[in-house]
Amino acid sequence: MEKNFIGKRIAQLRLAKGISARNLSMELCQSYNYINQIENGKSSPSIDGLFSICEYFNISISDFFDETTQYPLEYRKIIEELNKLDTFELEKVYEMIKMIADNKK
Repeated sequence: MEKNFIGKRIAQLRLAKGISARNLSMELCQSYNYINQIENGKSSPSIDGLFSICEYFNISISDFFDETTQYPLEYRKIIEELNKLDTFELEKVYEMIKMIADNKK
């Protein structure tokens, strides 16, 4: 994990949601430059601050730190739906995902 992982991860989540750093700061009831300072590596959030950020994005702390998951909220939604399927249906979904991924290459 790189030094400014937290700042980069917050920026990634924020941009995916389409919210500015200033507006996110205000949504979290922080000073207007709170998120900007974290994203630029000038400060770090407290543990409580990190929990608040995760709560805002509706993800868990483990989702936040999972470097392999680029879009944790979207993955979580998909997994919730996948958990409703049986083995046959899951295999069909897998085949469809594989087909889409292969077409992107």
